[in-house]
Amino acid sequence: MDDAPQLVDTSYSRAMEEERLAKIDRKKLNASQAVDADYAGAVYYDRGHLNPTSHHVAGPASKSTCTLTNIVPQDSTLNQGPWAQYEDATMKKNTTGCQKTYAIVGVIPGKKTISSRRVNVPSKMWAAACCITTTRGVKSWAVIANNTKTGIVKSITVKELQEEIGNYTKRGVHLFHEECPEYCEPEDENSLWPVDASHIPSEL
Repeated sequence: MDDAPQLVDTSYSRAMEEERLAKIDRKKLNASQAVDADYAGAVYYDRGHLNPTSHHVAGPASKSTCTLTNIVPQDSTLNQGPWAQYEDATMKKNTTGCQKTYAIVGVIPGKKTISSRRVNVPSKMWAAACCITTTRGVKSWAVIANNTKTGIVKSITVKELQEEIGNYTKRGVHLFHEECPEYCEPEDENSLWPVDASHIPSEL
């Protein structure tokens, strides 16, 4: 059972509803997004969150991540091991001293699918973050992992991640506001840029 915001038509409710209770034509729903049945036979894959549940306090914000429009087929070993470690322990460590953190999570599509080619299985999972520190400096970091049983979460710079995504999209990619350094990693003592971050918009 999954909650899901619908993508069928603006005339329907914008609120999340349980799929089994939604009063939407099933054919239209299936044509617009992944549905619960698509994951029924996905033995080796978890319903991997892009926006992690663990990054939100319990309640509506946390529940809103449990929708199939925020889910991708993620290798079970990766999801429950290295990726979970990044989402929880690594993010907690990296955001120490951050006044505000902007995070983006995404995938690079792969050649495999589930549910008779309805849902693409990503070849790679990636995440990036830009942090405004309590001292008004700015730092950034990024990670990427092959979506496989042996996948490891590799720490890279935002610049390297943008190039990786660009190799797939064949276009230039800029994930954050220009004030966010593209070459820095949290472990690097030089990753803090002493810039005046007060003018950075609320959405990077």
